[in-house]
Amino acid sequence: MAKKTINIGTSANKGNGDPLRTAFDKANSNFNELYAASTLDPENTASNLVPATDSTYNLGSASKQWSDLHVKDFVYINGTRLSVSATGSLLVGNKPPSFTSDIVGSVFADDSTLLVDGVNGIIPGYISIASLKTEVAASTDFADFKTRIAAL
Repeated sequence: MAKKTINIGTSANKGNGDPLRTAFDKANSNFNELYAASTLDPENTASNLVPATDSTYNLGSASKQWSDLHVKDFVYINGTRLSVSATGSLLVGNKPPSFTSDIVGSVFADDSTLLVDGVNGIIPGYISIASLKTEVAASTDFADFKTRIAAL
């Protein structure tokens, strides 16, 4: 609805303005529109858009998402600043993001204990499925099974 302006006439008490009932009908319509919050014009927002309560309101949802977000300078996610360098690279906390690729080879603990043998494709200290199946098949009961596994 467009704003309804009350005609107040050309001078006080001249009688050429809106009658009182019409004037208050226009005022009520204007207030109803404001209270219904149907006047938001995203292209003409001239102030900060700040929620009334911290970490309470969402901008969009999983089923109703915004298409594009245009930001001039920075975006903060949980206090970490996202930006773009002069060359167009993404910066996370003013640094380029780091990426980890797949590990190739063996993996050792801090004390140099072999954790993963990348050469032979085994994890030392663990029983292979084939060995486990053999011991299960050879066991006469659970006590025998526990003894056989402990011996591996």
